[in-house]
Amino acid sequence: MEKSLSGNMAFRYILLYILLIVAVLPMFILRDYTLSNELRYMSIADEALRNGDIFTFTNHGIAYADKPPLYLWIVMLGKLLFGTHSMLFLGIFSFIPALVILYTMDKWVKKIVPENDRLNGQLNAHNQRILYRLCVGNANGHANVHVYRAVALHIF
Repeated sequence: MEKSLSGNMAFRYILLYILLIVAVLPMFILRDYTLSNELRYMSIADEALRNGDIFTFTNHGIAYADKPPLYLWIVMLGKLLFGTHSMLFLGIFSFIPALVILYTMDKWVKKIVPENDRLNGQLNAHNQRILYRLCVGNANGHANVHVYRAVALHIF
């Protein structure tokens, strides 16, 4: 009985994550790039691709070391794969850290919060636009996931 219950909960979590992806998909398809984040990162990625640099980044010829390179590499990968920048591609790579954060926080409170309440909490996080803020397509979501994972590794 317990195995079928845990299998049922795994199905519910997978279904929840699929529904969250479907819920934010129109946002990724229809929204425009933000001036302060994505356009700057795309410019830096374009400059790096043009100059053949993958470890040193510049923004209009001035050294740029504000963010870790992971997000810039993702932007560069999207440009190489599609020949142009894709908001859907960047949005998905901004949404993945949000799902990792939800999963990490769920594991963190697993021993003290019942599973139904944890599912409700994840839906509430989505409803409260926490996921939206993480999905705006910037490198902060990638940085946040490392903080949450470090906290979780310390707790577990």
